[in-house]
Amino acid sequence: DAAAQAEAAAQAKVQENLEAAKEAIQSSWFGEFDPEDEETAWARLTADGGGRRAHGAAGRHRDGNAGAVSARSAPARPRRGTRARRRSGGSRMSERIETAALRDFSVSLCRAAGLSADDAALLTDSILFAECRGVTSHGLLRLPQYIARLRSGATASNVPMPFTMESGGTALLQQLRLGGTIQVQGLFALHGLGQLAGRKASDKAEELAAEYGVSFVAVANSNHFGTGAWYAIPAARRGFFAFNISSAASAMAPHGAAQPLLGTDPVGLALPRGEGKAPLALDMALSTAARGKIRYAALNGTPIPETWGLDAHGAPTTDAAAVLDGGTPLSAGGSPPAGGAKGSGLAIFIELLCAVLTGSGALGGTGLLSDLSRPAGTGHIFGCVDIKRFLPLETFEALCEESLSRVTSLTPAQPGGE
Repeated sequence: DAAAQAEAAAQAKVQENLEAAKEAIQSSWFGEFDPEDEETAWARLTADGGGRRAHGAAGRHRDGNAGAVSARSAPARPRRGTRARRRSGGSRMSERIETAALRDFSVSLCRAAGLSADDAALLTDSILFAECRGVTSHGLLRLPQYIARLRSGATASNVPMPFTMESGGTALLQQLRLGGTIQVQGLFALHGLGQLAGRKASDKAEELAAEYGVSFVAVANSNHFGTGAWYAIPAARRGFFAFNISSAASAMAPHGAAQPLLGTDPVGLALPRGEGKAPLALDMALSTAARGKIRYAALNGTPIPETWGLDAHGAPTTDAAAVLDGGTPLSAGGSPPAGGAKGSGLAIFIELLCAVLTGSGALGGTGLLSDLSRPAGTGHIFGCVDIKRFLPLETFEALCEESLSRVTSLTPAQPGGE
């Protein structure tokens, strides 16, 4: 009947997208698989309920076209018994891959790793959001790591993630003349998927802010949650100021120290700008450059600025691999060799909030995404403010636009700059 034909057509389209993504990835990316036949590896990786862990990673680059991203080869070190595919001469190749093909491909891999259909779609949405915004460090580059963690059990799949609730902090809000109280929520992620915990927490933060004016949601024992803008921008579109912060694995040395202890601790903020305009968003790490960007440069063999990190001997370096291999990214707000006291200080406070306040662990205790031997124990904080509790939303948006126009109308410091 018509319904069966439509279903068959839809399944055929999914398979077509999978094949298109597979062909483009095989031809333009380096990849590593467990030592087995390549076709068997692909069949395992794309089949529900089967599959083996994929090793290595691939980089992405935004090409500016809606509905497509550009895949670039990312050099990976071949392991014994594996094969790496390389274009002649090792040159970098770029191909456009439709986002629908990548979505089907990513969902299939996540389903094979044990995620439910809903969770696989949510993780994929987070990845493609970053990829299509040009944030390659948090896009498909991360997918092999997420899958490896799911397969190893370092990240738990399909866990309930219960909320606990208590309210307080009324004095601050009364001083601000807001009706209601700050609403505090705690979410126990049970070492599950960071994106799932983050989405549940950010949705709860928005829900509670709509009712109480201000919300504060803490997440304990989570994992890497992707890019902060993915959570903050949707809330800003609905008239909220949204923010999120997260602990991260030790990567930066505190100001004046020689050993890494602090995480790069991401911060995500977003505000509405009015009808038809994208929210104003800030999504950044507290290092001069996010660790993921350094990793992306290392995978591609491209140099980095000396202001991004130090090698294992404490010397500024343009070698991204040297920063990752015993070195340290530099905290924001400073220059080699000390890094910035401001970025370092902010990172300490964020670690104390996200790791300690949530009960996830002590400062410096968050595990690396690549460490499959243990849960990451990451902590997050999400919050929202209902702007119309302060002043009419239209007034706020108009004042924001006036303020931003004052910034953009200034004379560039460099000729031809922005």
